[in-house]
Amino acid sequence: GQRTLFSLKSLELRIEIEPGMDPDMLKQFMGMFDAPILESLKIDLSCRQHAYENIVSLMKWLDAVFKPSEGLIRTFPNVVNYEISVQAQVMPELHYNQMFRALPRLSSLTMSIPGFNLPSFAYLRSRYKCIQELKRLNLKNCLSPGSRNASQHIISLGKSNDLEEIKSVDLCGCCGLSEYKEELTSLLGEKLTWTS
Repeated sequence: GQRTLFSLKSLELRIEIEPGMDPDMLKQFMGMFDAPILESLKIDLSCRQHAYENIVSLMKWLDAVFKPSEGLIRTFPNVVNYEISVQAQVMPELHYNQMFRALPRLSSLTMSIPGFNLPSFAYLRSRYKCIQELKRLNLKNCLSPGSRNASQHIISLGKSNDLEEIKSVDLCGCCGLSEYKEELTSLLGEKLTWTS
C-alpha cells in the first residue's frame, strides 16, 4: 500500500479549476493522508469557465477527494466538521451519496453552493446509514430556488418530531429558500438563524 506521509487533524483544500488541470494529482495527494486522524475537512472549488467539460471536471475533482478508484470510497471516519464551497457558472448535480458516505460521523455541515439542490438527508440515512449524528447545518448563498420540499429535507435531519438533537440551522443569504422561512421558523424556533 501507499505510505502515509501526513497525520493532520484539519485539512483545507482550495482549488481553482483551469482547463487542462488534472485531478489525478489531487487523488495521489489525498492518498498520502492518514484519513482516520482527520477531524475537519474544508473544500473550496471554483470553476470560472462556463464550458460543459469544466463542469464535468468539477465533479472529477470532488471524486479525487472521496473516490480513490472506481467502486471505492475514501472514508474519513472521524471527520465531524465538513465545509464545502463551490463556485461555478453552471451547477452540476453533486455526488452526495459518496460524499456523505465518506463522512459517517459528521456533526457539523456547511454548504455554500449557489443554485444547488439540498441532499435528501432521509434517503442518505436510510440507504447508507450516514448523517446520523448531524447537529449543526449551515447553508450559505442559496440564491436560486433550491430543492422542492427543502423544509422536509431539513426536518428529516431530526430523529424525533421535536428535532431535539439538532442544535442549530443557520441560513445565510438563502433567498432561494425564503418560501420555507415561516415553516422552518415554527419547527426550529430559536435554533434557526436566518440572515439575508
